[in-house]
Amino acid sequence: GGSDFGRMNFSKTAFASEGADTSIDFDAPDFWDKVLGSNPRDTMMTRLENKEATKTPAAREAFVKEAQDLADEVVEKLLEGVAHPEYLDTAVAVLMRIKAMHRTFIPEHVKVATRLLKEIEKPSTRRRAA
Repeated sequence: GGSDFGRMNFSKTAFASEGADTSIDFDAPDFWDKVLGSNPRDTMMTRLENKEATKTPAAREAFVKEAQDLADEVVEKLLEGVAHPEYLDTAVAVLMRIKAMHRTFIPEHVKVATRLLKEIEKPSTRRRAA
């Protein structure tokens, strides 16, 4: 037997609850942020500026790890030949801010940020040990 899909007829019916906001703009730049929640990478600088990323030693540690993961991803893309990876600017800005905040972040974090900036600047296929 063949498929019945070709003969099915669906009517397009609009459903809206009374008083609902039906003005959803699917083309809005923040549409997916509203649906899925924003990408944490897009809030990294904000989290540094509002001190959310620096309020405790654990928060700083987690933020540096997040920055390192982002930088590693950017370097991988650069090594694959991507001229300007999506989060390149974010990674550089965040790492430079970590370096500048040397009174907030411990020296090890500043060292990590410095190393990652050099790596982004001159990606090497010789990756460091994790």
